[in-house]
Amino acid sequence: MDRVSSSEYATGFEHKTSIVKNAKKHLNQYCVINMDLKDFFPSVSKKKVFYLFSNLGYSKEMSYIFATICTYQNALPQGAPTSPKLSNLSCIRLDKRLAGLCKTYGANYSRYADDITISGNKYIKNMIPIVKKIIQEEKFSVNNKKTRILEKSQRQEVTGLNLNAGKVTVPRQYKRELQQEIYYCKKFGVANHLAHINCNKAFYKEHLYGKACFIKMVEPEKGKQFLKQLDEINWSY
Repeated sequence: MDRVSSSEYATGFEHKTSIVKNAKKHLNQYCVINMDLKDFFPSVSKKKVFYLFSNLGYSKEMSYIFATICTYQNALPQGAPTSPKLSNLSCIRLDKRLAGLCKTYGANYSRYADDITISGNKYIKNMIPIVKKIIQEEKFSVNNKKTRILEKSQRQEVTGLNLNAGKVTVPRQYKRELQQEIYYCKKFGVANHLAHINCNKAFYKEHLYGKACFIKMVEPEKGKQFLKQLDEINWSY
């Protein structure tokens, strides 16, 4: 399935893509619009999966078998290893239509799984009704509660990353919390700190290193600093 290309606008679940590359597409824009596709995987029906395989050249019989294997209760199941790629393939027409609309407005478009991001000038807000109409026509729906319009005077964010100051960064609160955890582990010892916060995570060390590695992916130098500090902790707990 990896040899089958998704659209160029799909930045999630694809080789050589990441939330960082997704966010970089929307740097230095006056307005950033974030929209969420409601019930993303369940919205891809067994029928749609059948036609995906059929359009790839498989017989009706094989397409039906593959669609049956890859779906549960007539839709893509959350968590299945096949669902991410199949969901991206099912969104090719959606991506092309929304990207075409954005092009007419001089805007940028990307989709990271169920997160749609559009950025550009202050007039792109006028696109929202048309965007929703296209999404509905492609058999998806918008989670209106998660629609956000962020202008340059606000903190602009895409897939959990900040876009202000002309670069992609991890939110300050995320880094502040990790710094605080490191401080307490060093000052009181890991065991005492875990007891104080009533935490029984078996992989607490790995948890903190994972957070530092995430920061390193977005902000390499800052991430290296955190990793160095973690290496200095006595982890005997």
